[in-house]
Amino acid sequence: MPQAWLLGPFVIKIDLVLIIIGFVLGFLFFYWISPYQKQKTKNLIDTVSNIFITCLISIWIGKIVLQFQTFLSDPVAILAYPANTNAFYLAVIITILFSKWRWIKTIEQYYDNLYVFSTVFLSASFIYSFLDHILYHENWLYLIALITLLFFIIYSSDKKSPIIIANITLIGWGLLQIVISTSIFQFKPHLIFYIFLVMIGVLQGYTYYRNRGSL
Repeated sequence: MPQAWLLGPFVIKIDLVLIIIGFVLGFLFFYWISPYQKQKTKNLIDTVSNIFITCLISIWIGKIVLQFQTFLSDPVAILAYPANTNAFYLAVIITILFSKWRWIKTIEQYYDNLYVFSTVFLSASFIYSFLDHILYHENWLYLIALITLLFFIIYSSDKKSPIIIANITLIGWGLLQIVISTSIFQFKPHLIFYIFLVMIGVLQGYTYYRNRGSL
């Protein structure tokens, strides 16, 4: 199976096509299982799609910042070259800060968007891994683990609070990455990154149950 297709002067990577397909289906999946009213569902999808776009742009910014001298001498080469994990880290920080400033003003908005984000991301990861498994026969353990998390989301979507679902999926996915250590699409963050995500999920879950118990 070729790694890319040539369309005239353009080179289209198969991985990029799989990622786009994954996220499109991920948003459709959330729209299908959404526990929110239709208008709020559309608003959340709009916000989270903007967050993903912000992350994509931030990855390009990260490539430029981390290789600025090369960018000045040969900008086309930098933009065409795949981003490394350091650019991914920088993109995550930029995306979080910009999202906090632009869209997320309250803790309720944070958890609603985290729930949508995690659902779409896990769905996209599953579709990407599923298609990748068909084409290259890889990631079958990761595929099974992802489908388990997605079944949890489907089962819990109308039974549990989005706060609970978001934190459990964050912890579950973080532990999954610690055990299996699969790349996030083309990036392979350090183990500490996943440990940090698990700690955030545990802390958020503890804070939620403590506050609910004090009411």
